[in-house]
Amino acid sequence: MKKTITFLCMITVLSGIVSGQKPDQEKPCIYVDAEGKLFVNKQLPVYLWISTSPKENAPAYRLTSDSSKRYSNPMYFDTEGRNTIRSPWAVDTVSRQVVNPQMDIVFDVYADGNPPVTRAKMTGKSTFTRNGLSCYSGKVEIALSSTDAVSGVSASYYSLNGKSFEKYAHPVTLEDDGNYTLAWYSVDQVGNREKEQERKFALDNSAPVTTFTIDGMMIKNYVSSRASIVLKSTDDMSGVKTIYYRINQGQEVPYTVPVPASRLADGKSSISFYAVDNLSNREEVQIIGAAVSAGTDSETSGKRVFEFYVDNTPPAVNLTLEGDQYKAVNLYVSPRTRIVITGEDDKSGLDQIRYGIDAASRTTIFNGPFTLETPGLHFIQYEAADFVGNTSVPASYRVYADARPPLSTIMVNGMKYTKRDTLYIGKDASFSLQASDDESGLGTLSCAVDEEDYRAYASSLTIDSEGFHRIRYYASDKVNNQEDARNMDFFVDLTPPEIHYHFSVPAIGTKTVRDEEYTIYPTNTQIYLAATDKKAGGESVQYTVNGGQVMKEIPVKDLLPGNYIIKIIANDVLKNKSEQELKFAIEK
Repeated sequence: MKKTITFLCMITVLSGIVSGQKPDQEKPCIYVDAEGKLFVNKQLPVYLWISTSPKENAPAYRLTSDSSKRYSNPMYFDTEGRNTIRSPWAVDTVSRQVVNPQMDIVFDVYADGNPPVTRAKMTGKSTFTRNGLSCYSGKVEIALSSTDAVSGVSASYYSLNGKSFEKYAHPVTLEDDGNYTLAWYSVDQVGNREKEQERKFALDNSAPVTTFTIDGMMIKNYVSSRASIVLKSTDDMSGVKTIYYRINQGQEVPYTVPVPASRLADGKSSISFYAVDNLSNREEVQIIGAAVSAGTDSETSGKRVFEFYVDNTPPAVNLTLEGDQYKAVNLYVSPRTRIVITGEDDKSGLDQIRYGIDAASRTTIFNGPFTLETPGLHFIQYEAADFVGNTSVPASYRVYADARPPLSTIMVNGMKYTKRDTLYIGKDASFSLQASDDESGLGTLSCAVDEEDYRAYASSLTIDSEGFHRIRYYASDKVNNQEDARNMDFFVDLTPPEIHYHFSVPAIGTKTVRDEEYTIYPTNTQIYLAATDKKAGGESVQYTVNGGQVMKEIPVKDLLPGNYIIKIIANDVLKNKSEQELKFAIEK
C-alpha cells in the first residue's frame, strides 16, 4: 500500500538529497532526476523538515510525531515505487483562502529497494554446448542490457576471468581462444546493487589434435599381425566431433574402431587421417604407414614407415636355483635361495618372462632372481614372450620353501637345583642336546662351552671345574636355516657344607681313655648341630651316636653318663657331603 502522511503546512525533505550523482555510486542514497522526481533508497531512514523559505540555507525545523513517535523518527517507506506525503485542503498562495472545491496538497516520493536486472548476450560465428559449457568460434561479442523499474540504472560493470570489474560502456569483443568466466552486475540511481551473475564459456578456433598408437606387439622392424592402429583425438574446448581416415586412396570413412595392422601387412599401404571439432575446426591431414606415393595427402608431413617381419616362434625358457637346496621327498629351498628364470629368442627378441606362484595365471613380470618368502609347498608356473606376442608353452616347477630353523633343547642329567635365578649342578651332572626339524630335516647341532669355539655336538657334556659356566648351542637344517644361538648359564658346586656344633653348657673337665683325651660335660648337656653352604645351599644335618642309627633330632640331648663318639654328616641340596666326629664324655 502507499504511505500517506497529512500536514497542515508545506514541508521540504532534506535527507541527503543527491542530484546528478556519480554514475558509479553504490551506497544507498537519494536521487533527484532531471524532472525533479525524488527517489529514496528504501534502506535509508527518512526525517521530515519544514521551512517557510525556498532558500537552501533558510532555517528549517524537523517534524516529529507524538502519536506515532515510535515509527516516525525516523520513518521508512514500505511501498516500492510511488509514495505520497499529503496536506488536506489546499490554500491559494495569493488569497490565502482554501481552494474550492477542496483538494489535497500531494508530494510524491519514489521508494526504490530493488536492484536492477541485467542480462548478458553473447554472439559468435557458431555455437556448440558441451557439458553445459557454451563454445563459440570466430569472435565473441558480449553485450549487457540492464533495466530498473523505479530510479533507473546508474551503471553496469563486468569482469573477465577474475580481473577487477570495469564499467560497461559498449559491447566487448574477444578473439583469443580459451576458457572464460564472465561476471557482471548493475547499480541503480539510489545505490541498490544487483547480485553478481556469472557465466562460463569458451572461444574455440583451434582444430583438434589427433595422435596414433600401435596397440599390440612391436619392436624395431618386427610387428605382430595381431596389432592394431588406434587413433585418438583431443579438443579441450568444443570437443571432437569426428575422426576421418582412409587407407591409401580408398574411401574416406569415420573412425570408430582400431584399424587392424593386417590391412597394412603388404608393406605398401598408408593411413591418412584428420579430425573435426564440433565448431567445424578441421585438423591438417596426417599420414602413417609405408613410404609410398598415394596421392596428394601422402606428400604432407607426418609420414611413418613400417617394415616388419612376422615372428611366429616363441622363446625358449628355463628355470634354475641358486643357493640352498636339498632333494628328498621334496626339493627343499630356503628363503635365501634365488630362483632364476632365463629365456632366449633369436628373432624379434625376448620381451618378458612371466610367472605365477601357486596360480594358474602367470601375471608377474620376471625382473631378476626372486625368493620364496611364504613357507610350504609351491608350484611356479612360468613362460616367456617375445616382442610380437609369441608365448612359450607354460612350464611348472615344484619346490618346497623351508623358512623355519630347527628347534634345539638342552637337558641337565644329574643333580641340579635352582636358587633364585641361578642354576646349580653337582659334580656328576652332565648336559645333553637335542634338536628336530619337520621339513628339510636336521642338518647340524653345534655347541660351545664358555669361550670355546663352536663345535659339532657329539655326546653329553660334563663340566668338572667349580664356578660359573655357560653352554652356547644352536641347530641348522638341511637348507641352512639356523636358529638363533641359545645359551644356558649355571654354577658347578663341588664344595660340601661346613659343619658347626655347640655344647649348651661348659665342659667340667677332661680324661684320657686308651690314649685318647675326652672332654667331660655334665648330664644336662645338649649339643646343637648345624651346617652352612655358601653355594647351592639347601643343607641338611644328620648324625649317629656311637655307631647307632642315623638321627635328625636336634639338639642332641638326654645323654646318659658314658663315653660318646657322635658322627656328624652334612649334605647340601646337590649331595655334596662333609663329615665330622665329636668325642666327649658325660659324667654326673
